[in-house]
Amino acid sequence: MIGLDTNVVVAWLVQGQRRIVLPSTQYRVSHVALLELEWVLSNKFGYPKDIVVAMLRRLVAVSNIELDRPEVVMAVLDDYELGGADFGDFLIARDNLAAGCTTTLTLDAKAARKTGFTLARS
Repeated sequence: MIGLDTNVVVAWLVQGQRRIVLPSTQYRVSHVALLELEWVLSNKFGYPKDIVVAMLRRLVAVSNIELDRPEVVMAVLDDYELGGADFGDFLIARDNLAAGCTTTLTLDAKAARKTGFTLARS
């Protein structure tokens, strides 16, 4: 298995498979790389959220790419598509839930209304 850096995944998604040649093997994309990927696609390339979600779903569907907790990634994409928090916030909350946490404390009142969050009292 070979890990993929965010820049390789961006090039593959944006430029297409013909421009980026990946040997036929298994690859791994970490949650950190996914977080960076969403940021780059949204902020650097300016893609709207629906296109970013579609690109990330396309990545999830690739048979030779392994993601950390793919069920978490799918839940994050569902949450992010509906809105109410940033991709990173949903990734943190869903990853914590999958790890057995009962909630994720946040100071973000908007995110606190979403699954997996509780507003921390200051």
